[in-house]
Amino acid sequence: MILKELSQMNGKYVIIGTPCQISALRKYEKQNRSLSEKIFLRICFFCGGAPNLNAYDYYMKAHGIDVRRVRSIYRGLGWPGNNVFELDSGETICIPRRPETFLAQIYHTLAFFPIFAQKRCLLCNDRFGTSSDISVGDAWLEEYKSDKLGVSLIVSRSSTVRKILFDMQQEKALFLKEATEDQLIQSQKIFSDYVDNYPTTCRVLLGRKYFNRHFCAEKPRLNLLWGMKISLVLLGMKLSRIKGLWPYLFIYGIIFRYGYQWLSLAELLKKKIDRHFVVGVWK
Repeated sequence: MILKELSQMNGKYVIIGTPCQISALRKYEKQNRSLSEKIFLRICFFCGGAPNLNAYDYYMKAHGIDVRRVRSIYRGLGWPGNNVFELDSGETICIPRRPETFLAQIYHTLAFFPIFAQKRCLLCNDRFGTSSDISVGDAWLEEYKSDKLGVSLIVSRSSTVRKILFDMQQEKALFLKEATEDQLIQSQKIFSDYVDNYPTTCRVLLGRKYFNRHFCAEKPRLNLLWGMKISLVLLGMKLSRIKGLWPYLFIYGIIFRYGYQWLSLAELLKKKIDRHFVVGVWK
């Protein structure tokens, strides 16, 4: 609807979206050159997946916030920031994104990743929005842990963007510092599991036959530990669709939080043993 409206308007515009939206936009532009000429910049944010429509409903109910009174929701106020809820009365409720209490940690884990995620988001292999002119995202790095203003990583892919950034720096509208590729990867390390174990994720979420038919002619090797982790996620996705179970969902959240950690430790241990064994045989 937005693109149809845009095609009837004059002027230059900036489109901001998720990696999948910008990728789709680029494909659409190839079929509609007149629209492409109107788009000045395509800005993308680093994306870890968009939660489905139930995520915030669950989160607000878990924290005793009346959904009907919420006027706006946003994230801000430092690193890693707060979930900020503005009510129709003008009152503001801030809930830290690094919760201190045990139950708050469980609620946060459940609501934002991954059981209320859309299934397709767990199969995404483009967290950085490679189709955009510029990608921006949080610098989830330890050196900025105490920062209260917010530090962003920027990936520039066009001369137009570089000129804009240079001009903004000259006007002291922002401060730029060169980042390394390793910093970029480390900042989004939390999502690396899904890329490293992409075949297993596809097979569990989509089914073995679907994966083999659409992705690979050969039978991929199943990572058992990762298969157990993603199966735990899939179970949570099914439970999260039943609103009658929401008051008891924290029980699953406790099992998920620690079960996922134990499976991750077992997977890490297995990798170290395998690596040691391979080095030993090589010697």
